[in-house]
Amino acid sequence: MPFPKTKDDLFAQGYKFGRATSCRACRAKIEFWMTPRGKYIPLNAGTLESHWSTCPKAAEFRRGEEKEKTSTLEGINRAAHARRRSQQRGFDWR
Repeated sequence: MPFPKTKDDLFAQGYKFGRATSCRACRAKIEFWMTPRGKYIPLNAGTLESHWSTCPKAAEFRRGEEKEKTSTLEGINRAAHARRRSQQRGFDWR
């Protein structure tokens, strides 16, 4: 389903207005809207543009998803390396 283009569409699709405030990083005026799934999204005030896409300091609010992906990948690589070493030493992994 495409993102709503008007505020009437937001309400029709189940979005709820949360509050108007300013961004803690860049001080721009934003509005928080609750999605139909219950999560808040920041939109630029007066438009329906995601503030995450326009905020010059958006990276400050990311939760480290890239770091988690890297950590998972590193863990997989370590496990594969340990398995190869054990097989070289004669241990059976079956």
